[in-house]
Amino acid sequence: MAGRRSIDKAERDLAREEAKLARAQQAQAKREAKARERAEANVAKLREKHGRELAKLGAQHERQLGALCKAATGAGRRPPPAPVKPTPKAPAQRQPTALAPISAADLPRDLILRAYTNTSFSGDRRADGERLAYVAQMERLRAAVLDQGGDLDAFEAYRRKWLKGRRELYTRHSGLASAMIVGPARFPAERQRKAHDLCQRKAREFLDWDEKQQRRLLGKMPAVIRSTDAEALPKLREKLDDVQHSRELAKEGNKIIRRRSPDEAKIAALEAIGYDRDIAQRAVTSGVGQVRPGFNLRNLASEAKRIEGRIAEIEAHAEAKARGAFEPYERGGWSVTMDAERVRVRGPKPEDADGRREMSRRFKRRGFVWSRKNSAYQRQANANGWAAARMLVDEITGGA
Repeated sequence: MAGRRSIDKAERDLAREEAKLARAQQAQAKREAKARERAEANVAKLREKHGRELAKLGAQHERQLGALCKAATGAGRRPPPAPVKPTPKAPAQRQPTALAPISAADLPRDLILRAYTNTSFSGDRRADGERLAYVAQMERLRAAVLDQGGDLDAFEAYRRKWLKGRRELYTRHSGLASAMIVGPARFPAERQRKAHDLCQRKAREFLDWDEKQQRRLLGKMPAVIRSTDAEALPKLREKLDDVQHSRELAKEGNKIIRRRSPDEAKIAALEAIGYDRDIAQRAVTSGVGQVRPGFNLRNLASEAKRIEGRIAEIEAHAEAKARGAFEPYERGGWSVTMDAERVRVRGPKPEDADGRREMSRRFKRRGFVWSRKNSAYQRQANANGWAAARMLVDEITGGA
Protein backbone atom coordinates (compact mmCIF):
# COMPACT_ATOMS: atom_id res chain seq x y z
CA MET A 1 0.00 0.00 0.00
CA ALA A 2 2.79 2.41 0.81
CA GLY A 3 4.34 1.80 -2.61
CA ARG A 4 1.00 2.43 -4.32
CA ARG A 5 0.55 5.74 -2.50
CA SER A 6 4.03 6.80 -3.53
CA ILE A 7 3.29 6.03 -7.16
CA ASP A 8 -0.01 7.96 -7.05
CA LYS A 9 1.72 10.98 -5.49
CA ALA A 10 4.46 10.90 -8.13
CA GLU A 11 1.84 10.75 -10.90
CA ARG A 12 -0.03 13.72 -9.40
CA ASP A 13 3.20 15.72 -9.12
CA LEU A 14 4.06 14.90 -12.73
CA ALA A 15 0.60 15.98 -13.91
CA ARG A 16 0.96 19.27 -12.05
CA GLU A 17 4.38 19.90 -13.59
CA GLU A 18 3.05 19.10 -17.07
CA ALA A 19 0.15 21.51 -16.58
CA LYS A 20 2.52 24.19 -15.29
CA LEU A 21 4.83 23.67 -18.28
CA ALA A 22 1.89 23.90 -20.69
CA ARG A 23 0.75 27.18 -19.11
CA ALA A 24 4.32 28.58 -19.36
CA GLN A 25 4.50 27.58 -23.04
CA GLN A 26 1.18 29.30 -23.76
CA ALA A 27 2.34 32.48 -22.01
CA GLN A 28 5.64 32.41 -23.93
CA ALA A 29 3.77 31.98 -27.23
CA LYS A 30 1.56 34.98 -26.39
CA ARG A 31 4.58 37.11 -25.53
CA GLU A 32 6.34 36.14 -28.78
CA ALA A 33 3.22 36.95 -30.80
CA LYS A 34 2.96 40.38 -29.17
CA ALA A 35 6.67 41.02 -29.77
CA ARG A 36 6.30 40.10 -33.45
CA GLU A 37 3.32 42.44 -33.77
CA ARG A 38 5.25 45.30 -32.18
CA ALA A 39 8.31 44.63 -34.39
CA GLU A 40 6.17 44.57 -37.54
CA ALA A 41 4.49 47.81 -36.50
CA ASN A 42 7.88 49.47 -35.86
CA VAL A 43 9.20 48.26 -39.21
CA ALA A 44 6.14 49.67 -40.97
CA LYS A 45 6.58 53.01 -39.20
CA LEU A 46 10.27 53.14 -40.11
CA ARG A 47 9.54 52.32 -43.74
CA GLU A 48 6.90 55.03 -43.86
CA LYS A 49 9.25 57.55 -42.24
CA HIS A 50 12.09 56.58 -44.59
CA GLY A 51 9.79 57.00 -47.58
CA ARG A 52 8.77 60.48 -46.42
CA GLU A 53 12.38 61.50 -45.89
CA LEU A 54 13.40 60.20 -49.33
CA ALA A 55 10.53 62.09 -50.92
CA LYS A 56 11.53 65.24 -49.04
CA LEU A 57 15.18 64.90 -50.11
CA GLY A 58 14.12 64.28 -53.71
CA ALA A 59 11.90 67.38 -53.72
CA GLN A 60 14.73 69.45 -52.19
CA HIS A 61 17.14 68.18 -54.82
CA GLU A 62 14.69 69.06 -57.61
CA ARG A 63 14.28 72.58 -56.18
CA GLN A 64 18.04 73.07 -56.00
CA LEU A 65 18.57 71.85 -59.54
CA GLY A 66 15.70 74.02 -60.76
CA ALA A 67 17.18 77.08 -59.06
CA LEU A 68 20.61 76.35 -60.54
CA CYS A 69 19.17 75.89 -64.03
CA LYS A 70 17.15 79.07 -63.68
CA ALA A 71 20.22 81.00 -62.51
CA ALA A 72 22.29 79.59 -65.37
CA THR A 73 19.74 80.23 -68.17
CA GLY A 74 17.47 82.97 -66.83
CA ALA A 75 17.34 86.55 -67.97
CA GLY A 76 19.49 89.16 -66.38
CA ARG A 77 22.80 87.39 -66.83
CA ARG A 78 25.46 89.46 -68.44
CA PRO A 79 26.35 88.25 -71.94
CA PRO A 80 29.50 86.15 -72.32
CA PRO A 81 32.62 88.09 -73.24
CA ALA A 82 33.37 88.45 -76.92
CA PRO A 83 35.99 86.04 -78.24
CA VAL A 84 39.46 87.52 -78.33
CA LYS A 85 41.82 86.66 -81.13
CA PRO A 86 44.76 84.75 -79.65
CA THR A 87 48.19 86.35 -79.76
CA PRO A 88 51.62 84.82 -79.10
CA LYS A 89 51.88 86.65 -75.75
CA ALA A 90 48.38 85.83 -74.52
CA PRO A 91 47.19 82.50 -75.97
CA ALA A 92 43.49 81.76 -75.82
CA GLN A 93 42.40 79.40 -73.07
CA ARG A 94 41.34 75.98 -74.27
CA GLN A 95 37.80 75.14 -73.17
CA PRO A 96 36.16 71.71 -73.20
CA THR A 97 33.70 71.12 -76.02
CA ALA A 98 30.97 69.97 -73.58
CA LEU A 99 30.25 70.25 -69.87
CA ALA A 100 31.02 67.07 -67.97
CA PRO A 101 28.01 65.77 -66.02
CA ILE A 102 28.01 66.24 -62.25
CA SER A 103 26.10 63.47 -60.51
CA ALA A 104 25.62 62.24 -56.98
CA ALA A 105 26.92 58.89 -58.23
CA ASP A 106 30.43 60.42 -58.22
CA LEU A 107 30.42 59.82 -54.44
CA PRO A 108 29.66 56.11 -53.80
CA ARG A 109 26.80 55.80 -51.34
CA ASP A 110 28.07 52.53 -49.86
CA LEU A 111 31.44 54.19 -49.10
CA ILE A 112 29.71 56.98 -47.14
CA LEU A 113 27.53 54.45 -45.32
CA ARG A 114 30.62 52.48 -44.26
CA ALA A 115 32.19 55.73 -43.06
CA TYR A 116 29.26 56.45 -40.71
CA THR A 117 28.26 52.89 -39.74
CA ASN A 118 29.91 52.99 -36.31
CA THR A 119 29.62 56.72 -35.61
CA SER A 120 26.08 57.78 -36.55
CA PHE A 121 22.49 56.61 -36.05
CA SER A 122 21.42 58.31 -39.31
CA GLY A 123 24.01 57.18 -41.84
CA ASP A 124 21.44 56.99 -44.66
CA ARG A 125 20.34 60.60 -44.25
CA ARG A 126 23.93 61.82 -43.99
CA ALA A 127 24.94 59.92 -47.12
CA ASP A 128 22.05 61.33 -49.16
CA GLY A 129 22.57 64.84 -47.81
CA GLU A 130 26.31 64.92 -48.50
CA ARG A 131 25.87 63.62 -52.04
CA LEU A 132 23.27 66.32 -52.78
CA ALA A 133 25.51 68.95 -51.18
CA TYR A 134 28.37 67.84 -53.44
CA VAL A 135 26.19 68.26 -56.56
CA ALA A 136 24.97 71.69 -55.46
CA GLN A 137 28.49 72.91 -54.57
CA MET A 138 30.03 71.78 -57.87
CA GLU A 139 27.16 73.16 -59.97
CA ARG A 140 27.41 76.52 -58.22
CA LEU A 141 31.20 76.67 -58.55
CA ARG A 142 31.11 75.71 -62.22
CA ALA A 143 28.50 78.37 -62.90
CA ALA A 144 30.73 80.95 -61.20
CA VAL A 145 33.74 79.83 -63.27
CA LEU A 146 31.66 80.15 -66.45
CA ASP A 147 30.44 83.62 -65.46
CA GLN A 148 34.02 84.83 -65.04
CA GLY A 149 35.25 83.19 -68.23
CA GLY A 150 37.51 80.83 -66.30
CA ASP A 151 39.20 77.63 -67.39
CA LEU A 152 36.85 74.65 -67.22
CA ASP A 153 39.77 72.24 -67.62
CA ALA A 154 41.16 73.58 -64.34
CA PHE A 155 37.72 73.14 -62.75
CA GLU A 156 37.52 69.51 -63.88
CA ALA A 157 41.02 68.84 -62.52
CA TYR A 158 39.95 70.42 -59.21
CA ARG A 159 36.78 68.28 -59.13
CA ARG A 160 38.75 65.06 -59.70
CA LYS A 161 41.18 65.93 -56.91
CA TRP A 162 38.25 66.92 -54.65
CA LEU A 163 36.57 63.55 -55.18
CA LYS A 164 39.83 61.70 -54.55
CA GLY A 165 40.47 63.60 -51.31
CA ARG A 166 36.89 63.14 -50.15
CA ARG A 167 37.00 59.39 -50.76
CA GLU A 168 40.23 59.18 -48.77
CA LEU A 169 38.53 61.00 -45.89
CA TYR A 170 35.57 58.61 -45.97
CA THR A 171 37.92 55.61 -46.02
CA ARG A 172 39.83 56.98 -43.04
CA HIS A 173 36.60 57.80 -41.19
CA SER A 174 35.31 54.23 -41.65
CA GLY A 175 37.88 53.11 -39.07
CA LEU A 176 36.34 55.30 -36.36
CA ALA A 177 33.76 54.08 -33.84
CA SER A 178 31.62 55.62 -31.12
CA ALA A 179 30.94 53.95 -27.79
CA MET A 180 27.28 55.06 -28.03
CA ILE A 181 26.92 53.10 -31.31
CA VAL A 182 29.01 49.96 -30.81
CA GLY A 183 28.66 49.79 -27.03
CA PRO A 184 31.07 50.59 -24.19
CA ALA A 185 32.19 47.01 -23.55
CA ARG A 186 35.91 46.60 -24.30
CA PHE A 187 35.88 49.83 -26.30
CA PRO A 188 39.45 50.95 -27.28
CA ALA A 189 39.01 54.54 -26.14
CA GLU A 190 42.65 55.68 -26.38
CA ARG A 191 43.21 54.15 -29.81
CA GLN A 192 39.98 55.67 -31.12
CA ARG A 193 40.93 59.07 -29.68
CA LYS A 194 44.23 59.05 -31.58
CA ALA A 195 42.51 57.91 -34.80
CA HIS A 196 39.87 60.60 -34.37
CA ASP A 197 42.46 63.34 -33.88
CA LEU A 198 44.29 62.23 -37.02
CA CYS A 199 41.06 62.12 -39.02
CA GLN A 200 40.08 65.57 -37.79
CA ARG A 201 43.47 67.00 -38.77
CA LYS A 202 43.21 65.48 -42.25
CA ALA A 203 39.69 66.93 -42.62
CA ARG A 204 40.93 70.43 -41.70
CA GLU A 205 43.76 70.12 -44.22
CA PHE A 206 41.27 69.07 -46.91
CA LEU A 207 38.96 72.01 -46.15
CA ASP A 208 41.87 74.46 -46.25
CA TRP A 209 42.99 73.01 -49.59
CA ASP A 210 39.43 73.21 -50.93
CA GLU A 211 39.05 76.86 -49.95
CA LYS A 212 42.43 77.75 -51.49
CA GLN A 213 41.62 75.95 -54.76
CA GLN A 214 38.24 77.65 -55.04
CA ARG A 215 39.85 81.06 -54.61
CA ARG A 216 42.39 80.14 -57.29
CA LEU A 217 39.66 79.04 -59.70
CA LEU A 218 37.76 82.28 -59.20
CA GLY A 219 40.86 84.46 -59.48
CA LYS A 220 40.84 85.53 -55.83
CA MET A 221 44.32 84.38 -54.83
CA PRO A 222 46.18 87.12 -52.92
CA ALA A 223 49.31 88.50 -54.55
CA VAL A 224 52.69 87.77 -52.96
CA ILE A 225 54.10 90.80 -51.12
CA ARG A 226 57.88 90.88 -51.28
CA SER A 227 59.95 92.81 -48.77
CA THR A 228 61.93 94.42 -51.61
CA ASP A 229 58.77 96.00 -53.01
CA ALA A 230 58.65 99.78 -52.55
CA GLU A 231 54.97 99.52 -51.56
CA ALA A 232 55.47 96.57 -49.22
CA LEU A 233 54.56 98.42 -46.01
CA PRO A 234 51.20 99.84 -47.25
CA LYS A 235 50.27 96.47 -48.75
CA LEU A 236 51.15 94.60 -45.56
CA ARG A 237 49.18 97.05 -43.41
CA GLU A 238 46.18 96.64 -45.69
CA LYS A 239 46.52 92.85 -45.51
CA LEU A 240 46.78 93.06 -41.70
CA ASP A 241 43.53 95.04 -41.58
CA ASP A 242 41.83 92.39 -43.72
CA VAL A 243 43.05 89.55 -41.49
CA GLN A 244 41.93 91.36 -38.33
CA HIS A 245 38.54 92.02 -39.91
CA SER A 246 38.24 88.33 -40.83
CA ARG A 247 39.14 87.40 -37.27
CA GLU A 248 36.43 89.63 -35.82
CA LEU A 249 33.99 88.21 -38.36
CA ALA A 250 34.96 84.67 -37.32
CA LYS A 251 34.34 85.56 -33.67
CA GLU A 252 30.85 86.81 -34.52
CA GLY A 253 30.26 83.68 -36.59
CA ASN A 254 31.22 81.40 -33.70
CA LYS A 255 28.81 83.26 -31.44
CA ILE A 256 26.04 82.59 -33.96
CA ILE A 257 26.97 78.91 -34.25
CA ARG A 258 26.80 78.42 -30.46
CA ARG A 259 23.19 79.65 -30.35
CA ARG A 260 20.46 77.15 -29.52
CA SER A 261 18.59 77.62 -32.77
CA PRO A 262 17.95 75.55 -35.94
CA ASP A 263 20.75 75.16 -38.46
CA GLU A 264 18.86 77.10 -41.13
CA ALA A 265 18.52 80.07 -38.79
CA LYS A 266 22.26 79.96 -38.06
CA ILE A 267 23.10 79.80 -41.77
CA ALA A 268 20.80 82.75 -42.49
CA ALA A 269 22.43 84.75 -39.68
CA LEU A 270 25.92 83.97 -41.03
CA GLU A 271 24.85 85.08 -44.50
CA ALA A 272 23.51 88.31 -42.99
CA ILE A 273 26.93 89.25 -41.59
CA GLY A 274 28.69 88.53 -44.89
CA TYR A 275 29.50 84.81 -45.18
CA ASP A 276 28.92 82.79 -48.34
CA ARG A 277 26.25 80.11 -48.03
CA ASP A 278 28.62 77.21 -48.74
CA ILE A 279 31.07 78.38 -46.07
CA ALA A 280 28.19 78.94 -43.63
CA GLN A 281 26.87 75.41 -44.21
CA ARG A 282 30.31 73.85 -43.70
CA ALA A 283 30.75 75.86 -40.50
CA VAL A 284 27.35 74.95 -39.04
CA THR A 285 27.06 71.28 -40.01
CA SER A 286 29.59 68.68 -38.89
CA GLY A 287 31.73 67.39 -41.76
CA VAL A 288 33.85 64.27 -41.99
CA GLY A 289 36.01 64.01 -38.87
CA GLN A 290 34.71 67.30 -37.48
CA VAL A 291 33.37 67.26 -33.92
CA ARG A 292 32.87 70.91 -33.01
CA PRO A 293 31.87 72.90 -36.10
CA GLY A 294 32.87 76.54 -36.37
CA PHE A 295 35.53 78.90 -37.65
CA ASN A 296 39.19 78.36 -36.83
CA LEU A 297 40.62 81.43 -35.08
CA ARG A 298 44.09 79.98 -34.52
CA ASN A 299 45.16 80.39 -38.16
CA LEU A 300 43.90 83.97 -38.30
CA ALA A 301 45.72 84.90 -35.09
CA SER A 302 49.00 83.38 -36.28
CA GLU A 303 48.64 85.06 -39.68
CA ALA A 304 48.10 88.46 -38.03
CA LYS A 305 51.15 87.89 -35.80
CA ARG A 306 53.26 86.90 -38.82
CA ILE A 307 52.27 90.02 -40.76
CA GLU A 308 53.01 92.25 -37.75
CA GLY A 309 56.46 90.65 -37.52
CA ARG A 310 57.13 91.32 -41.22
CA ILE A 311 56.06 94.96 -40.82
CA ALA A 312 58.39 95.40 -37.83
CA GLU A 313 61.26 93.75 -39.71
CA ILE A 314 60.84 95.98 -42.79
CA GLU A 315 60.60 99.11 -40.62
CA ALA A 316 63.74 98.15 -38.68
CA HIS A 317 65.56 97.43 -41.95
CA ALA A 318 64.56 100.83 -43.37
CA GLU A 319 65.65 102.60 -40.18
CA ALA A 320 69.02 100.83 -40.16
CA LYS A 321 69.54 101.66 -43.84
CA ALA A 322 68.77 105.32 -43.13
CA ARG A 323 71.46 105.32 -40.43
CA GLY A 324 74.01 104.04 -42.94
CA ALA A 325 74.30 100.58 -41.40
CA PHE A 326 74.56 98.87 -44.82
CA GLU A 327 77.42 100.77 -46.40
CA PRO A 328 79.72 98.67 -48.65
CA TYR A 329 82.13 96.55 -46.62
CA GLU A 330 85.59 95.58 -47.94
CA ARG A 331 88.33 93.45 -46.45
CA GLY A 332 91.18 91.40 -47.87
CA GLY A 333 90.05 91.57 -51.49
CA TRP A 334 86.45 90.70 -50.58
CA SER A 335 83.50 93.12 -50.76
CA VAL A 336 79.96 93.04 -49.42
CA THR A 337 77.27 95.21 -51.04
CA MET A 338 73.51 95.40 -50.72
CA ASP A 339 70.91 96.92 -53.04
CA ALA A 340 67.12 96.86 -52.88
CA GLU A 341 66.92 93.14 -53.66
CA ARG A 342 70.07 91.19 -52.77
CA VAL A 343 73.12 91.06 -50.53
CA ARG A 344 76.12 90.19 -52.74
CA VAL A 345 79.58 88.96 -51.77
CA ARG A 346 82.43 89.16 -54.30
CA GLY A 347 86.00 88.00 -53.91
CA PRO A 348 88.87 85.96 -55.40
CA LYS A 349 88.16 82.34 -56.32
CA PRO A 350 90.36 79.49 -55.08
CA GLU A 351 92.63 78.07 -57.76
CA ASP A 352 91.93 74.35 -57.20
CA ALA A 353 88.55 72.62 -57.61
CA ASP A 354 88.49 71.31 -54.04
CA GLY A 355 88.89 74.82 -52.68
CA ARG A 356 86.05 76.11 -54.87
CA ARG A 357 83.75 73.31 -53.72
CA GLU A 358 84.58 74.00 -50.07
CA MET A 359 83.95 77.72 -50.63
CA SER A 360 80.59 76.98 -52.24
CA ARG A 361 79.56 74.70 -49.35
CA ARG A 362 80.53 77.37 -46.84
CA PHE A 363 78.36 80.00 -48.52
CA LYS A 364 75.44 77.59 -49.03
CA ARG A 365 75.38 76.80 -45.32
CA ARG A 366 74.68 80.52 -44.73
CA GLY A 367 71.95 80.72 -47.38
CA PHE A 368 73.98 82.14 -50.27
CA VAL A 369 73.84 80.88 -53.87
CA TRP A 370 76.17 81.63 -56.77
CA SER A 371 74.89 84.04 -59.44
CA ARG A 372 76.60 83.78 -62.82
CA LYS A 373 74.92 86.97 -63.97
CA ASN A 374 76.38 89.05 -61.12
CA SER A 375 79.51 86.90 -60.49
CA ALA A 376 78.80 86.92 -56.77
CA TYR A 377 77.30 84.90 -53.95
CA GLN A 378 73.95 86.44 -53.02
CA ARG A 379 70.85 86.07 -50.88
CA GLN A 380 67.78 88.15 -50.07
CA ALA A 381 68.44 91.69 -48.84
CA ASN A 382 67.81 91.92 -45.09
CA ALA A 383 69.72 92.47 -41.88
CA ASN A 384 70.36 88.74 -41.34
CA GLY A 385 71.84 88.38 -44.82
CA TRP A 386 74.08 91.42 -44.31
CA ALA A 387 75.36 90.11 -40.95
CA ALA A 388 75.97 86.64 -42.41
CA ALA A 389 77.90 88.09 -45.36
CA ARG A 390 80.19 90.17 -43.14
CA MET A 391 80.78 87.19 -40.85
CA LEU A 392 81.78 85.00 -43.81
CA VAL A 393 84.19 87.63 -45.15
CA ASP A 394 85.78 88.01 -41.71
CA GLU A 395 86.18 84.24 -41.40
CA ILE A 396 87.72 83.89 -44.87
CA THR A 397 90.14 86.81 -44.56
CA GLY A 398 91.01 85.99 -40.96
CA GLY A 399 91.79 82.40 -41.90
CA ALA A 400 93.85 83.57 -44.88
